Parts: sequence; C-alpha cells; structure tokens
Amino acid sequence: MNKNRKIAAIATKLIAFIFLILFSFVSTQAQNAPITIHLRGVYESKITLLPLSGANALKPISTIESVKNGETTTLQVPNENLPGEFVLRFDYKEKAISTPYPSEKRIVVYNQDLQLWVHPVYCNNPDSTWFQKDERENTAYYRFLQEKASQMKMLGLLQNFLLNYDNTNSAFYKEGITEYEKRREACNQWIAEQIKQYKALFVSSLFGFHHITQIDWKGSEAERKRSLRDNYFDGMDFSEPLMLKTTGMKEWMDGYVNLYGELATSITLRDSLFTFAGKTAIEKVRNDNPLIYGWMVDYFFKGYESFNIEKGIKWIVSLIFYLKWECSAKPLAAAINFWEVAKSLWPSMSCRRAPRCSSPTTF
Repeated sequence: MNKNRKIAAIATKLIAFIFLILFSFVSTQAQNAPITIHLRGVYESKITLLPLSGANALKPISTIESVKNGETTTLQVPNENLPGEFVLRFDYKEKAISTPYPSEKRIVVYNQDLQLWVHPVYCNNPDSTWFQKDERENTAYYRFLQEKASQMKMLGLLQNFLLNYDNTNSAFYKEGITEYEKRREACNQWIAEQIKQYKALFVSSLFGFHHITQIDWKGSEAERKRSLRDNYFDGMDFSEPLMLKTTGMKEWMDGYVNLYGELATSITLRDSLFTFAGKTAIEKVRNDNPLIYGWMVDYFFKGYESFNIEKGIKWIVSLIFYLKWECSAKPLAAAINFWEVAKSLWPSMSCRRAPRCSSPTTF
C-alpha cells in the first residue's frame, strides 16, 4: 500500500502542477493591485495583509510597520494572489502609550485599485470604514450578504418550526413545508440572478455557496439528513474555475464530507463513508471544468491521506490509472509530455470534457 500511496501522491502532484499551469491561462493577466489605506481614529497602527486561500494562506504578504493617524499608506497585492479574499489586520494603539490591540477586516481584491478609509476600532462598521464610491467587489458582496440575511430571517423561523413541531402529519405542518419550499426556491432563484448580474466580478464565485439545499421535511431525521447529502450538489455550477480561489470551495466541501462523518460509528464505517463521498463528489463534477475536477481529486486524496484511509487511497490510485482523455484515450500514467496532457485536459485547446473515470466501482 505504501507503493500505491507514493504513486497516488506523485500523480496527484502531477495533476496539481498541470492545473496550476492551466490556471495561469484562465486567470486574468493582472498586475500587482494596490490597496491605499487612509488611517484615522487611532494614534498609530501596524497593517498586515494576509491571503485566505492558496499556498500562502494566512501568511503575511504585505506589511506596513507603522502608520500614524491621518496618514496614507499603500499595500501591494502580488498578481499571483489575484483574485482573492484577504484579511487586513490592524494592530493599533489608541494612544502613544497604549498596548497594540488587533482588529481584522476581510476584503476581496481583483482587478480594481482600492481606496479604504478605515477606523481600526470600527473596521467592520460601514459608518466608520468605507471604500471609494465606485468600488465593485466588496460593495457587491456586502449588499449580497445583507439581502441574503434578510431573506434567511423568515426561512430560519420556518426551519425552526419544521424541526420542532410535534405533529408532522397535520395540515398545519404541511402548510409550513409548502411555505418553506416557496421561500427556499425564491431565495435560490435570487442567488442565481445575482450570479448572472455580477458575473464579471470575482465575488459572484462566492454567491453559489449560499444555495439552500432541499430537505425532505416529511421524513424522519435520518431521512432529512440523507436528503441533504443526496441534494447537496443540486443547483451548483462548477464551470467557473475562479471558485477555486475562494474560501467557500473548501468550506463547502468540508460541510459535505461532515454530513457523512456524522454517520460514522466506527473507523471502518468512516473509511467506507468517506470513500463513497469522494466517489460521489468526483463523479458530480466530472463533466464540468477540468480544473474543478482536478481540485476535487486532490481534495479527497489529501483527506484520505490525513485520515489514513487505505480504502480511499486505493480508489484514488485506481482512478488515476484508469483516467482516460477523450482526445487521446491514454491513461494519465502513460502521459509523459506535460503539454500534451495539458491540451487533453483543457477544453478550449482540444477536448471539451473533463477526464472520464472508468475505474472499477468496487474494490
């Protein structure tokens, strides 16, 4: 099995390397993006910028040691981190003798220079901290979250009622289901419209992760959980590779895997459940963007390796050896030329679909 694991590790690294090259073709050819900070309300502050995703996640990529009240400074976001979500961290002093105190603000940076007027004490209060008037990404995302929260208030009340009402066969309960479904579908339709309206913005890649999964409220608690698992991928569009640069992608997939983890009553059952979850998820995205497909394979391989799930590792090995490209009909293991593999993966070059899995469905 150690040999299989080494083979899988090498192959997944090969896939990741190829997808990294391909991603450079589909990502915008952006230059470094400046973020100009206008500091106010405190004596001074250290300012640090940290990306929330990628190889250097949560590691500082730009730091200004000291900015005084009323001063302006500029941080540069390297183009390899664009587009992306970031944390602006302020270690501020309200007075010269004060001990530095931290505050953080999440921001999105893409293809627009940013101007931010910030009061570190109230950095997440729009009355005290704001972007320039024509700012696009953060403004659109803030409005989206505000409207989503408004719609979720009634959905939350209905969901709480459906979870706790004791007579699930009553007409009153069935009316609650009807109202919930009506509002759920309306909210999902609104999300789809927002994605379409803001398609040119990076934040539109985050909107889809707010899709509300259908639940079988007529069934038992176990049946409700099963419907969540079965319907988890419904309504998701995996055609946009920029979603891989969001924090939402991994968080969303972690939520999916956790639904299977809840069922595990033993290590053996856990291994089988996680392996099944991987097979299901990878098959769900097979016909979508090949970058998404490759990320999904890598996500589950890393998960299987971290939990020492031999069953899952064995399946990933079989998947890699049986992957076939429609345009070349050659297994990945036999492909030596990176460019030829890249052409077979990327639909705009020579083929139109992600690799097809023809691996065995049983071990």
